[in-house]
Amino acid sequence: MASKFFKGVLLGAAAGGLLSLLDKETRTAVISSSKRNGEKAWEMVSHPRELVAKSKDLYERSTAAFQQVKEDLEYINEKVEEVKKITPEIKSMVKDTKETFEHSAEKYKDALVEDEQQV
Repeated sequence: MASKFFKGVLLGAAAGGLLSLLDKETRTAVISSSKRNGEKAWEMVSHPRELVAKSKDLYERSTAAFQQVKEDLEYINEKVEEVKKITPEIKSMVKDTKETFEHSAEKYKDALVEDEQQV
């Protein structure tokens, strides 16, 4: 059953492709693209050393880029961990500072009230 389905899909795709070639612009584009791809394939077959050199260069550049991304992610992770450790300390400092200001504000308020009463 599945084989009939896939045969139908392939036949439908082939029929659609052939029908699209009735359009002159499409036909010209397909011919041009086929020629370019054929030339590239022939060049690769004719000069395998260049293909190997280009592939090796691409591999090395990809590996270097991957390594850089890995190092950047490790650095970011390290900084996130530092922030996680520092956050409770900062929270405590802010709380202590708030309490100090609240306590001082009460003292200032008491002092001002005493000064007003004496006047």
